Amino acid sequence: MKITLIQPAKSVSAGAATEQYWQLTRPLSLFYLASSIESRTVHKVEIIDLEQRRYQGKPIKEVLKNNESRIFGITSVTHTRFEAVKVAEYVKKLYPKSLVVVGGVHFMHCAEDTLRRVPEVDIVVRGEGEITIVEIINNVDEGKDLRQVKGITYREDNRITNNPDQPIFDDLDSLQPYTKFSWDEYPEHIFGYLEPIRAISVMSSRGCPYKCIFCSKAGMKYRTRKAKDVVNEIESYRDKFNIEGINFLDLTFTANPHHVRAMCQELIGRNLKLKWWCESRVNIPLELLELMKKAGCVSIAIGVESGSPRILSRIGKGISVSQILSFCKECHDIDIIVQPYFMFSFPGEDEQDLIETSNLIDRIERTYGFICPIQPTMIFPGTELEAIARKQGTLPHDFSWYDRVEYKLNAKLNQLSNIPLYIDKLLPATMQSFIVDRKVSLIATFAGSHSKVAIVQGLQRLAKGDFSLLKFMFFPKFYYKYIRAKLKNIK
Repeated sequence: MKITLIQPAKSVSAGAATEQYWQLTRPLSLFYLASSIESRTVHKVEIIDLEQRRYQGKPIKEVLKNNESRIFGITSVTHTRFEAVKVAEYVKKLYPKSLVVVGGVHFMHCAEDTLRRVPEVDIVVRGEGEITIVEIINNVDEGKDLRQVKGITYREDNRITNNPDQPIFDDLDSLQPYTKFSWDEYPEHIFGYLEPIRAISVMSSRGCPYKCIFCSKAGMKYRTRKAKDVVNEIESYRDKFNIEGINFLDLTFTANPHHVRAMCQELIGRNLKLKWWCESRVNIPLELLELMKKAGCVSIAIGVESGSPRILSRIGKGISVSQILSFCKECHDIDIIVQPYFMFSFPGEDEQDLIETSNLIDRIERTYGFICPIQPTMIFPGTELEAIARKQGTLPHDFSWYDRVEYKLNAKLNQLSNIPLYIDKLLPATMQSFIVDRKVSLIATFAGSHSKVAIVQGLQRLAKGDFSLLKFMFFPKFYYKYIRAKLKNIK
């Protein structure tokens, strides 16, 4: 039996801020599923990643033709849910007797909604799928029903059935990396760095112990791989692909300081001399940063979210403004680039909170030269924010994640139009004005900055087609006056 695993193409939107920072990376979730299937069954696996350049402009029907698979697995994030549904529709049209299984961070949190609204989907996998997909395959192969397969939601006798959860998979070291790919298929570079250093993505941990109200993976059990095994994988990629850098795709690489120290010591001990990027929180022992720098860390993304202490507390962030500034200062002093990400329009957030956020962004950009991306808060399935939005009526009582709604405000705020925004106290006009003000302020910082980081990052945004900053240079004279006024305050 053959199994085909599919990642849909990314959603395309003229107003997508995420486009500025997108890079093609391996779909590690599908790669680990493929490895699990190959190591635990006798069946063949094919991966079709529709984000790859070789599939661009090619009809899905053409990609899927002459496929002998009995089972098709489709992953998705919320941004690509409609693209995933389209793939499922084509699969069922071409191969009506096939089994369509979906999973990933989107489907797992709206399993019943998916089965009610998407008849082409047969099974939804809830949670991590390495064990579950093997159990599904074995049951299908042996002609058994699905009642004993944990972690799935499916249709049985014209009703939706939720089987018990699959236990969390703790033994990450037993998962073998899937290596049937070439660097040219995924030409990756270090995220957020000043120059294009040939890199590859690696996962050293799963889960996140923190519980931010807007995150679909909040509170997911945190587990780590052995540092030796991770660096063995890294070293094999260096030898095979001649890479010079690593992107750690852990949700929070620094969640466990002991794991960070073990990783750094292993990298230093082997003298691999690789540069790397990771995601971090700011409430870590700052002395870790020096060790990370010594081990090759050159770039870090942090979720700051807000400059308002009240909002930071309300959204469950568990950090302070002083910790944010101390983290940025330490990274600046030891020459690590930081990408501090911000959001606005949280529950209860008012204009004063927005001013505090704007002030913190100004301080970070002007003092340290780190450009701070910001976007309105989006609602995602499975989050505490989704529950709040449903209770407050921000989402209609009959809302489905498969309602094909184009949110007009999203485009005005430079966001993908298929994700609902959380709207509370901040009015749309205030939000639009804030985005304009931030872009003008960024031009002022960029124009007056002596920071190599700010200058190069600004040029990189232009090179990627983000001309939204340039258009403000051609606005009426009061914008020039505004920029000049801002420049006078830049230290």
